[in-house]
Amino acid sequence: MARSRPLADFGTPQAAGYDDHVVRGDPPCERFAVLYYRGGSLRAVGAVNSVADYLSVRKTLARGATIPPERAADPGTPLKCLVVPA
Repeated sequence: MARSRPLADFGTPQAAGYDDHVVRGDPPCERFAVLYYRGGSLRAVGAVNSVADYLSVRKTLARGATIPPERAADPGTPLKCLVVPA
């Protein structure tokens, strides 16, 4: 039987027409998040077993803020510490 992998999405990368993305975490270990950007602005997130990153992006987008892609790539810093006004 296949192992279950919780997946969470917020926003729609295809509809947002993203032009960049950042992968945080470890995809082979099935614990990661993919942040989608358009023009340097955060547009969506897809996450597998990465609840903290998912919730940080969801709250960031709800506030109309963003997380710079060059800073989001650092997995050692929580996303909630990287939020800036859009």
